[in-house]
Amino acid sequence: MRGIVDRIEGAYAICETDGPQPQILQIPVSKFDGRPADGDVIEIGEDTVTICREETAAKKAEVRSLFDRLKKE
Repeated sequence: MRGIVDRIEGAYAICETDGPQPQILQIPVSKFDGRPADGDVIEIGEDTVTICREETAAKKAEVRSLFDRLKKE
């Protein structure tokens, strides 16, 4: 299952899953393969959560580009 980190609250990452019926999950930060940050794209497994760093960078670049275009208009 894939998702996005919405925010960090103490020892938990609040994440929204992809799919036709998105869910909000509280996942312990200790389950991540690194330190999660707001906006990270993640792959949620049985015992661990993997941060998809390349996809996260691509999504952030896309959002930044859209924002820059809005500022120009």
